[in-house]
Amino acid sequence: MDFLQHVETDLRQLAGQARKKFPIVREASETAIARIRGLREEYARAVRELAGEGSPPAELFQAEEVIRPYLLLCNHADAPAKLVCSALNGVQYMLNRDAVTASDVANLLRVLGIQASRADANGRASVQMRMLQTVLVAAAPPRNVTEETLQQALGLCVLLLRQDGHHGDASVLTTAAATLGQLLSMLFDQVHVPARDAPAAEVFFRRDAEKEELLCLDEGASTAERTAYHFTQDICLSLSGGPSVWLSQGRAVLSARSGGGGGGGGGD
Repeated sequence: MDFLQHVETDLRQLAGQARKKFPIVREASETAIARIRGLREEYARAVRELAGEGSPPAELFQAEEVIRPYLLLCNHADAPAKLVCSALNGVQYMLNRDAVTASDVANLLRVLGIQASRADANGRASVQMRMLQTVLVAAAPPRNVTEETLQQALGLCVLLLRQDGHHGDASVLTTAAATLGQLLSMLFDQVHVPARDAPAAEVFFRRDAEKEELLCLDEGASTAERTAYHFTQDICLSLSGGPSVWLSQGRAVLSARSGGGGGGGGGD
């Protein structure tokens, strides 16, 4: 219940700060606070039903209405950096308590794509640093994320590396590189490496003579294995002087979903 109290207090502050310039955020915050009251009742009922044998699952707190105000605020490319950082703090708090659904994680990465390309230099570095922290929490195990989510998370890190490799804050460049390294380390830790004498059914990477590719994926590959394969393939393409394919697709999805980054719409 302390979790719900914290989120409600945070949303009240967000509504007060956004009420003039972003009334849609204020309205969404009021709706979220009303939903929190309902979650309190559901939590109390679940506790009574358990009769002291364990605690209600964290998934009980997963409600689209509660995270929506934060995402709406971050959907505005012109939102003040201080307000965006505050919203991302709220998102991280919910992520750390498993109160965000997989579909809302996808929406989160969409709005992070908007903030990654903020035009204003004032406060941009602080927003990008907070973004990288959020990406790491959103895409890291044991959270069950899709290949597209991992693709966009890695793509955001690469995007910030490229932006700040030419201009921008050195701390963002360093943090983006570290975040990318952490995500890849956690990703490859989940890749199953079969023994040399393993049966064919356990080998997810094999030679594809018809497509003239050195390796291709079998249908049984996990999300981590597919992601690792595509990322490694892109690295090889880049090292040989060619353009990346998989990561470029992820950044294109982020760009298309952002719609230019100035709208006030909500999730997908």
